[in-house]
Amino acid sequence: KHGLVDLEKLLTEMRTLGIRECFIDELLDVQDRGLKRFADQLVVWPNNILERAITTLAMHKKPMSSSGLIRDIGGDHSPTGLRERLHQDNRVIKVTKTDFALAEWGEIEYSGIVEEIKTLIIQAGGQKSAQSILDFIPNQFEVAESSVRIYLESPMFIIEDNMVRLRSTEEEFQTDSNISSLSSVYLLSNHLVCLRLKIDHEALRGSGIPLHVNIATLLGVNPGVKINYQVEICDINVPISWPSSQPHQANVGSIRQILKANEVNAGDRIRLIFDTNDHSIQCHMIDESIVSNGSPNEALYELTGLKLEATQYFFKMLATAMQTTPGALRKTLLRRKEDELLRILPRGEISKDLEDSIESLADLL
Repeated sequence: KHGLVDLEKLLTEMRTLGIRECFIDELLDVQDRGLKRFADQLVVWPNNILERAITTLAMHKKPMSSSGLIRDIGGDHSPTGLRERLHQDNRVIKVTKTDFALAEWGEIEYSGIVEEIKTLIIQAGGQKSAQSILDFIPNQFEVAESSVRIYLESPMFIIEDNMVRLRSTEEEFQTDSNISSLSSVYLLSNHLVCLRLKIDHEALRGSGIPLHVNIATLLGVNPGVKINYQVEICDINVPISWPSSQPHQANVGSIRQILKANEVNAGDRIRLIFDTNDHSIQCHMIDESIVSNGSPNEALYELTGLKLEATQYFFKMLATAMQTTPGALRKTLLRRKEDELLRILPRGEISKDLEDSIESLADLL
């Protein structure tokens, strides 16, 4: 069963058939025959990573992670790929954040922190104490207590007097669209939002892109909502969603076709311009030579999409785009770690003392 061979029974049958002892070990050690020997255990060993993983679980008789399974199986296999295949096989269940077990063992299945919280609430009749949730889930499923605390902040849940319950559809979740502390995002107008991205191999392969929930709110996406943004250049829709199970992260769907249409490579930077009026996206490649050697106004446009005709309005325009004040602009850029924009700030437009005075007055007010 599960590829495990009763070695004693097999040896007995081979001897009964008259096979000489000198040939038995040779027959059993030839992996080309689809068999493999681990110490005293003989297993069926097909050329299939999933079947080998299930056999390895059965042989060890304990839950294992995909990485641990691959170490025992050997070969150059992807833990992520094996994990996905195990998820899809009904002979296997996930029992912790990382470990899998055979379903027949009767272990408690782990369905993710949010689903486990939801199950506990339902089983308790509609509400359960936050502390009891924090006591049970980390101990049962080997996840960090800090992770459970984070997911308790999901829009899906409401905590009142230390009791957790599910949020009803009539109960609004308080969102925030302030981006002053978020790097690489700028308001170009009341309906245009610019997001600067550095493209990696994952994006080129079609993986989604994490999006801060404040940016999602700017784009009209609230918890439990998905909006499709249209891309004319390649006639596709890019979904932007914020699952109600995620407290701090929304998601931009695959932009692979956009990148392909614009001949973007790994390491290139782009600006995505989102229009919240017609739900459209435009993509612009960033010219790194202009960022390095162009005028401040040219570099500003490449990095943010802001078009500036007169340098004297530089501070005001950039501050508005970052939802801050001209006096606080330099400190905001420092907080956002926007070194390239700091480098091109015109000198002398606003003195350092004036900046500090304006920010102190703003704090006082």
